[in-house]
Amino acid sequence: MGFWSPMHLHGFQCPTPESKVDPGIFFHEALTTLSAINWVARHHAFPNARIAIMCDNQNTVDMFNSLHARTPALNPILLTAVDLMIEFQFKLRVFWIEGEQNTVADALSRFDNARALDMEPSLIISAFTPPRLTLGSEKK
Repeated sequence: MGFWSPMHLHGFQCPTPESKVDPGIFFHEALTTLSAINWVARHHAFPNARIAIMCDNQNTVDMFNSLHARTPALNPILLTAVDLMIEFQFKLRVFWIEGEQNTVADALSRFDNARALDMEPSLIISAFTPPRLTLGSEKK
């Protein structure tokens, strides 16, 4: 999993979390997008800020912009994003970009740091840990 901030020339990468059940690529794309939102919120957001995230996965873009998950397994990701939006008082929009334009993030997600640095020589690469997910209320 990988994301980066072109404005800050800072890239982040994390191995795909191990799970007994493979949640699929859509889950990991959404979790990476949430991780980018979390980083921006905690380090660069201010009240009434407008945060734009670029993503090459249309399902992820649709999920964050509609705040509607196709499967219940994705609801904790959305709940966490909404919690961040409320806590840090920002507005969020996720935009789709072509995969060919998402080359640095793609290289980071594959741990191909040499390729990422070829494209952005000043890039600082750090590890990230996805945020803990909001689980919502317990069923009674």
